[in-house]
Amino acid sequence: MKTIGRFFILLGALIGFAAFVLGLVIVQTIGDDSIHWIGGISKDLTVTWLAIAVIGLGYAGLSSLLALLGAAFGPRQRLASLLFLSIPGFFGVIIAMGVAALLITVQPGWPRYISYALMIGLPSMLFWFFGTAFRSANPKKK
Repeated sequence: MKTIGRFFILLGALIGFAAFVLGLVIVQTIGDDSIHWIGGISKDLTVTWLAIAVIGLGYAGLSSLLALLGAAFGPRQRLASLLFLSIPGFFGVIIAMGVAALLITVQPGWPRYISYALMIGLPSMLFWFFGTAFRSANPKKK
């Protein structure tokens, strides 16, 4: 379980780092030319995409860094798996649901862009699942 968990956590961290790099590219593209940017149909949509890039994809990068610490220390320590895997994974799932709801309500042609929410949600679900599994594998010390 520990080896498989570490493999999936590292895979999720790679997806999270790719999402973070994508967020940096989105922010740079908006900063360079916000009027002719592909999401620049309106000012509100540009601000929405900026929020998705900074909050959602930036959180994916941060939780991936924490997941690497969780992969190193989580299988042996209950507190490390809680702090580095379970809690960031839980909040990442909530952020991914918010990004998906935001894309569905604001973005025309949203099925093309739902992968951004998946890039946040999939690693977060892996972190949350394996953080919980690592905690239950280590019995609580009295």
